[in-house]
Amino acid sequence: MKHKRNAHRLQMGMNLGKSCIVVAISAMLLQCTLTGRVTKDPAEKLANKVLGEMTLEEKVSLCHGNSTFSINAIPRVGINHELTMDDGPNNVRPETARGSFASADADNDYSTSLPTLTALAATWDTTDAAQFGNVIGEEARARGKDMMLGPGVNIMRTPLNGRNFEYMGEDPALASAMVVPEIRAMQSHDVAACVKHYVCNNQELNRGNVNVEVDERTLHEIYLPAFHAAVVDGGVLSVMNAYNRFRGVHCSENAYLDRDVLKGEWGFKGFIVSDWGGVHSTVNAALNGVDVEMDAGNNIRYFKQPLIDAVRDGKVPEQVVDDKARRVLYAMARLHMLDGTSRQPGSINTPEHRAIARKIAEDAIVLLKNDGNVLPLDKSTVKTLLVVGDNAIRKHCTEGGSAMGKPPYEITPLEGLHNLLGDGVKIEYVPVSGAGMLAPIPAACLAEGNAVSVAGTKSWTVNFFNNTKLQGTPAITRYDSQPAIDCSGQSPAAGVNPDNFSARYAVSVVAPETGDYRVGFACDDGARLFIDDKLIIDSWSNGAKRSKSTIVNLQAGKTYRFRAEYFQAAGDAVFSVGWQTPSSKSAPFASLLAKAKAADAVILFTGDNHDIEQEGQDRSDIILPAGQDDMVKALLPVNPTTVVVNLSGAPVAMPWAGDARAIVQYWFSGMEGGNALAKVLFGEVNPSGKLSFTFPVKLSDAPAHFLGNYNPDNVNYTEGVFVGYRWFDAKDITPLFPFGYGLSYTTFEIGDPELSAQEINNGGSVTVKVKITNTGKRAGAEVVQLYVEEEKPSVPRPPKELKAFRKVFLQPGESRTVELPVTTHDLAFWDVASHGWKTNAGRFDLLIGNSSRNITQQVLLTVK
Repeated sequence: MKHKRNAHRLQMGMNLGKSCIVVAISAMLLQCTLTGRVTKDPAEKLANKVLGEMTLEEKVSLCHGNSTFSINAIPRVGINHELTMDDGPNNVRPETARGSFASADADNDYSTSLPTLTALAATWDTTDAAQFGNVIGEEARARGKDMMLGPGVNIMRTPLNGRNFEYMGEDPALASAMVVPEIRAMQSHDVAACVKHYVCNNQELNRGNVNVEVDERTLHEIYLPAFHAAVVDGGVLSVMNAYNRFRGVHCSENAYLDRDVLKGEWGFKGFIVSDWGGVHSTVNAALNGVDVEMDAGNNIRYFKQPLIDAVRDGKVPEQVVDDKARRVLYAMARLHMLDGTSRQPGSINTPEHRAIARKIAEDAIVLLKNDGNVLPLDKSTVKTLLVVGDNAIRKHCTEGGSAMGKPPYEITPLEGLHNLLGDGVKIEYVPVSGAGMLAPIPAACLAEGNAVSVAGTKSWTVNFFNNTKLQGTPAITRYDSQPAIDCSGQSPAAGVNPDNFSARYAVSVVAPETGDYRVGFACDDGARLFIDDKLIIDSWSNGAKRSKSTIVNLQAGKTYRFRAEYFQAAGDAVFSVGWQTPSSKSAPFASLLAKAKAADAVILFTGDNHDIEQEGQDRSDIILPAGQDDMVKALLPVNPTTVVVNLSGAPVAMPWAGDARAIVQYWFSGMEGGNALAKVLFGEVNPSGKLSFTFPVKLSDAPAHFLGNYNPDNVNYTEGVFVGYRWFDAKDITPLFPFGYGLSYTTFEIGDPELSAQEINNGGSVTVKVKITNTGKRAGAEVVQLYVEEEKPSVPRPPKELKAFRKVFLQPGESRTVELPVTTHDLAFWDVASHGWKTNAGRFDLLIGNSSRNITQQVLLTVK
């Protein structure tokens, strides 16, 4: 095994000597030969036929983007239109370039925005997953899209990952079960799915270069299963490489991941596409990894002419290019792009699609706490309702990076409440500026001696530069009342580049009062803030729109020199600076408390937004945005009928959870989310969602942070297989809310399990039958969860691991028996010595309950 591991490392490009290239080429040629074998698969036959008619240049043209979101058409050989892609894992957004919409004024320039994948996973409903895929597939066909860049199945290793909301939680069994029906449904409409990001893209912090070190067992037990399921069970046609390095080598040219595991062991027939700008070489990437290089516009660097030259120079055999082109052609053949067959028709935002979006949002909502049955609220007794917090009115669908969409409308929670309650309930909304919202620094606080604008007001001095490094002579100097740039695709001032510019703002500020101020900025690409030449906030890197703030103590009457710097590389150009004064944090509370006391019920919104959770950045903590905890603590004692609704795609800390009587976990829930939430809060829908990840009490309880293994450079996954609830169970750490947890307005009883066999041979299977009864007075759904535990493991194993689940809807008093299959593979661990799955003979406990921390039944299974 040691010799094999060393060979793998050589093939991965860690030593690019002559012998390494020979080994890599030999292995790749063998794989290409196998891929091009005689086949009975009609799609493979057609792909081989078309390939045989192509020139080298035409083959290479299939190995890179023809535009930001397309692969070349070659009418001469029957490829009559480009293979077009779309960057929306939970919607089909009509765009011509990454982040920009086409036909902005067209009446039909929209699509259905579904809840994000973290919400889909919280349904624990494979039927919902299939419906999700059907909507995406139908709308992609209507848009003329051939491939969707999703779903994403990266496991939640750290709560801070900015894209956790795009993924399916912390458990590989749950993610695997949910991704397969979504892929199958989507591809049934002649639309290729592209599962991403392969593999170990578990943080956005320095995602392009961070190196991940993970042992083989952890890789196969935690981070690969959902990808394996997508390929082997889902038949996915494309896989997207992650940006990061894996064991020192970028995923786009990682022979072990791409060639050995994905194409070799799993027999993947489709093509590997890079994330945009994720390719770093020509020869190594061609021999060892990616099939198609994608990037924005004309930024393709490695797989155009350099790949042709590499073939002609003998560095890359033409059979390697044949294999890549054949894989793209295979996908095209499966999508009926080559045979002239009529493709599946499509439709956009139909009433059925909107109903599916609403149902998934309903099914995803998790009831976390309901002491004294505060929920559901009763329309007949609640006549005055106070709604508090920014997330009651904020719209999220058009934000978040690659997951953003463009729906025809988005129902906010406040609108959903109005839609449901009509005039029968008086609703008052209070935004509460104390919830982390920063206001511009007013002109009255600017010191004498500052620059004066043409309008005669004291202003910030701003210098613009036609580069991203604030270098050289300014292109222009002007005077602005405040830093405020919002000019995506346009120049911020005459003589300044529309892209690739930077700006430096400076002003002297007199603090109006003594105390702790929250200061910060919103930006899209890089920004930083200085006070008296001291760096206060540093976010000087490319990235999507985000907000950054910190606390500084200022003294009344004292003058401070503020300097704010910004650069914009490409795409959106957004920058603003603001603060929150000490008094503004508490001023709203006095009148708010009086309103809360007078209301029949209070709905208090907390949580994140896509300034905080988004592609290209990680969260700084799981603490709620500034002011929210103070707001909750002030309001909870005032009105006993107060419901906290938290909106986030990842765990947040709730230091006030013990005092709250009712807590609801809401998500980035798509265009129908507000209607869904209102129905749950007022009992028209019984909540049935279950958490797809653990809520820690504090960040340091999570394994990556407990062990100090989260950084921008080299991350060693030393927690091994103890990820998520596995860690909390093994270390006996009490979570705030556990994996798989969620309450209902009714009650359920799980009966004694029955096994089809008490003993099985290795390689066998057993069926577990369990009767579920709705013992309450409301119809509702329960998720029966089956975990396994090996009594005497030969290697360290978690106390329990999810292996099967079933969601069942029951009327009051109704019972139903569900069957949960368990195979010996479900009992296995990855054996490093044999490089395969191994099931020990011995005793296994099958644990059954409705969350990872509420096991109510147990039965013993013996493997002979």
